[in-house]
Amino acid sequence: MLLHIHRLAFSNLTGLIQSNARLNDDYIFLRALLTDMLAFGSRDYRKPRKRNMTRADTGISYAPEPTALAPAPINPDWIEGGNPSASAALLAQSADGATSAFIWECSPGKFTWRYSNDETVHFLDGSVIISCDGMPPRRFRRGDTIHFPKGSQATWVIEKRIRKVAFCRSVLPEPLPRLERLLRRVLRWLRARRSGEPAAAHASLLQS
Repeated sequence: MLLHIHRLAFSNLTGLIQSNARLNDDYIFLRALLTDMLAFGSRDYRKPRKRNMTRADTGISYAPEPTALAPAPINPDWIEGGNPSASAALLAQSADGATSAFIWECSPGKFTWRYSNDETVHFLDGSVIISCDGMPPRRFRRGDTIHFPKGSQATWVIEKRIRKVAFCRSVLPEPLPRLERLLRRVLRWLRARRSGEPAAAHASLLQS
């Protein structure tokens, strides 16, 4: 899988150097592509389809308050009690797809969630008891916040229907961050060439 991604990244990077055009757009596209491929095998069962958002010239995106949430079934293998029924809506997403914000609701029940991304949760309503290795059971209510790093697991016992905002961030595993850093250097090098900077400065940009 990683070998295939390496080849794909190299192919796209070579094409980018050869074309020397639309640098920012190509960078955003390539990073989003790598992020999406890595996440393909571990899709978050909570996440609904991408929501339509309006993007201003500044890059700031916005959308109206969701009028309805879409079903977002929890992985059946994770459910340990009751019949928790979840729904969600995408609130916002970065241009490269690495960060996103969701509104998420769930009815009472018990499950253990496996986190494939970093996630910070802020509770808007309801009551839930959360426990995990190294943290005894604790009740969370409206106004409380908790952060889950990628790779962690937590058991949720929802007592009263909860409503939360979840802020998610994709973490690229090594060696993909090195590919991203290399891509940034190549982009700086191409910009320097177009601006007419001395050749020595070009080489230093690739090494920085």
